Amino acid sequence: MTGKGYATAALQTLIAFARMDLRATDIYAGVTHGNRRSVTLLERVGFLPVADFNSYRRFHLRLA
Repeated sequence: MTGKGYATAALQTLIAFARMDLRATDIYAGVTHGNRRSVTLLERVGFLPVADFNSYRRFHLRLA
């Protein structure tokens, strides 16, 4: 099932937990090349690409 917003809601919940409960200042995520849906999801909530590797791209979200 796609297009229902479940992944976005789940990611936003995880970000809020990391920020408030864990006091995290940064979150990094890796996405395998070609996984456009995951890239779109990360960009939708504010992650930015920061590095490219052989098999994946790293994204970063600054929380503080």
